[in-house]
Amino acid sequence: MRRNLAVAVVLLMVLVGVAAPAFAQAPAPSPKVTISGLVDMVSSYSRNMSVYDVNVARSGDTVWDARTRLRPDITAELGTTKFVLGIEIDYEWGQVGAADIGGGQRLGTSAGADLNTDLLGIFEVKWGYLEFRVPLIPWVTTMRLGAQPWQAMYKPEILATGDFAGVHIVSTITPQVKLHGTYGQVEEEVTGNRDGFTRGDDWTFVGSVEITPFKGLDLRPLFSYSSASGTT
Repeated sequence: MRRNLAVAVVLLMVLVGVAAPAFAQAPAPSPKVTISGLVDMVSSYSRNMSVYDVNVARSGDTVWDARTRLRPDITAELGTTKFVLGIEIDYEWGQVGAADIGGGQRLGTSAGADLNTDLLGIFEVKWGYLEFRVPLIPWVTTMRLGAQPWQAMYKPEILATGDFAGVHIVSTITPQVKLHGTYGQVEEEVTGNRDGFTRGDDWTFVGSVEITPFKGLDLRPLFSYSSASGTT
């Protein structure tokens, strides 16, 4: 009997040792922060194209300038959750307006960097959104909330380009079928015209179904709708 008991104990220990990895919890995801983007340096020359007097015949109109554009994207990830902060900074080489910042800057820039280059208040928030996996849904669904780039079609110029503030959802029903939905808040009336707000409650929606019958062929019928009211 002692021999049978010893054999049973050994078998139990073997079974526990084999089953332990199956019940072990998956390791917690490690946070990750990355910085990507671009630095754009441009110098351009033009003649007889001044936008100030709109006279292409004036031979004295010459422009030769340089500017810098910084577009860093800071991405913080934890598992399937991602936060993205996109920043844009545009400045001219040298002071071009009445002051380093404010009115009178050249098109596409927010300031002019002169001696000492103390440029205040020129940070622009391009993107600021949170992307995460939606729980309690039978198929894989990703939601993005906040200021974000358009992803209405494969190429942004086909329907919408630039950025917006709102919601973007992608649901993968099968590897061959995906549902896309985008809601963008264009203008917000807040409490309405009775309180002096002149903006209407303007919004837009873009939905599409992405179908891949076989590798190399992608079909994506699309529906879009926009609503505008009041001062737009």
